Amino acid sequence: MTLLLSLVLAANLGDASVPALKLEGTDGHTHDVKADVAAAPFTVFYFFGRKCPCVKAHDAVVNKLQLEFAARGVRFFVVDSEVGAALDADRPEAEKRGYTMPMLIDADGQLSRALGANFASATVVVDRDGRVLFRGGIDSARHEPDANSTPYLRDALTALLDGKQPPVTEPKTLGCYLRRK
Repeated sequence: MTLLLSLVLAANLGDASVPALKLEGTDGHTHDVKADVAAAPFTVFYFFGRKCPCVKAHDAVVNKLQLEFAARGVRFFVVDSEVGAALDADRPEAEKRGYTMPMLIDADGQLSRALGANFASATVVVDRDGRVLFRGGIDSARHEPDANSTPYLRDALTALLDGKQPPVTEPKTLGCYLRRK
């Protein structure tokens, strides 16, 4: 992706960027978020809410996208930024939901605030410099995704990997408000 495209997209999404944080993951590792982001051309953060029906409805879609785009170097993380986020509760939850990517414990909500993610099921795509290039809903489905849903996240990742601007950079997120500290 060209520097110019990256700067244009970042300007449209405000000054949001990945902060210097170390977060525990359900994979048993402490993740240096900036270092993880720098290691991939693009990173997707999928914000989690245990009780949010939109998250539950989109879990399979996100798992499928993670498997599809991993081959092109895109990194995915689930992020629990809600009050009560804890490894002992999130490990079994991640396993139950079949997450194929680590869930990061953002108990203070620092990552969600820095990236401007206010709803569960919000996704944020950043480049290797941590600049936000896409922030919003996974697709246009109000409940279960179907053939008529616009695949916002898929379209954004495809465009970015092709060196183009996503067709939509801030689609509406249909999810529950994150309950943060």
